[in-house]
Amino acid sequence: MRPEDQDRTDEGRSRLTDLDRRLRDAQARRQAALKPRGGALGGDNRGVGLGLRVAIDIVAAVAVGVVIGIALDRWLGTAPWFLLVFFMLGCGAAFMSVYRTAMALEAARRQPESSDGSAGNGDGTKEQGRGGAA
Repeated sequence: MRPEDQDRTDEGRSRLTDLDRRLRDAQARRQAALKPRGGALGGDNRGVGLGLRVAIDIVAAVAVGVVIGIALDRWLGTAPWFLLVFFMLGCGAAFMSVYRTAMALEAARRQPESSDGSAGNGDGTKEQGRGGAA
């Protein structure tokens, strides 16, 4: 091998090493940017988001039940019977939604975090998909 070829090979290796270092730095910056930050009060906003989700689930389920009940009562002239029935069904749907959310939260809390930050299921494998009702 000629000395010029050796210099080119060394230069190529140093460029690859430099590229590898820059890629690792960029990945570290990206991971830091993706980490959740605290809110205006410096706290974690996951609780607020969860509370809003539960509240919206309750209001939406009851509202849909009431609207369907009123529509059926007007169409069939049976006021207030369908309103009462669908109000109760909406309340039941809201309760089930809150229950499913609570069970998914409990399941997520019980799963240990693996070293790469993803949730494991205890036997060394990673769980596929998100938690929810079965």
